[in-house]
Amino acid sequence: MNERTFFVEEHRNLSTKEINLIEWLLINTKHSELLEQIEKAKVISKCNCGCPTVDLEVANVDNQPINFHLSASGYSPEGIPVGVILHVRKGMLSELEVYSEDGTKVFDLPGVDKLQIL
Repeated sequence: MNERTFFVEEHRNLSTKEINLIEWLLINTKHSELLEQIEKAKVISKCNCGCPTVDLEVANVDNQPINFHLSASGYSPEGIPVGVILHVRKGMLSELEVYSEDGTKVFDLPGVDKLQIL
């Protein structure tokens, strides 16, 4: 099954909460060289299960042949335990994955004050 089956198109700018979360992950994992990509990033799709996971597209950035992810865990505003993974593919911000650790489907993005780097 194609993993994109669970995503629906959505074309928009990043929300303030998404920007804050991505900035926090990049700064706290010593990857501030990627901060400039945030202003060029757009949301191109979102998960259809109700979680706040989004796919990203970054325009006008030179691709680097490097793939990695940055991880954190904590709690959503509703008190749900969550994991956060920022995927970087070919040197570009690619996906902000936010999932519940208890199977809850619908919840909001965690605040950075409720997270810790893994």
